[in-house]
This record gives sequence, C-alpha cells and structure tokens, in this order.
Amino acid sequence: DDADRPVTARGEIQSDGSFVLGTYKPGDGVLPRKYRALVAPKSDPNAVDGPQKPPAIDPRFSDLRTSGLEFEVKPGNNDFPITVATPPKGVRKQ
Repeated sequence: DDADRPVTARGEIQSDGSFVLGTYKPGDGVLPRKYRALVAPKSDPNAVDGPQKPPAIDPRFSDLRTSGLEFEVKPGNNDFPITVATPPKGVRKQ
C-alpha cells in the first residue's frame, strides 16, 4: 500500500519564513497523506575546521523522532505554520 511507504520531501526555508515542498524536484509538491517533519539548519561543508556556532533552534526539531511536527496534506493548497524554539540554555552544537 502506497500510504505505508516512506516518502521524503524537502523545502528550503526562504528569508520570509515561507517554504514549498518538493518530492522529486524543488517545489513539485507532495502527495496527500500524513507526514512527520523536521527542521534542519543548512550546513556549510566548507566550515569543517571553523569554529562551531551554537544551534539557532532547539536540536529536537532536527530529528523526526523528537520534533513533534506532524501534518496531514490534503488535496489542494495547504498551509502549515511551523513554530520552533530556541535551544535550551547550555545546549551546544553536536
């Protein structure tokens, strides 16, 4: 059954906070079904030797098991506001 098969989609967050998901190519959308989501900051592969910056958001949002973000996409336009929190005091980048 297609509803049980994992589907991966992604969307880059724009400067105004908006995003459009894509499954096969950027912006092509996703199939109607339930999804779990995560929010992961972009990594800079050239910054490996540079100083590590503290995370901008609580690291729990970067993992499907802990993000708590679940949405059901229905046919037509969908709008899912996502609110994340800053990291708890003392959390360092892993």
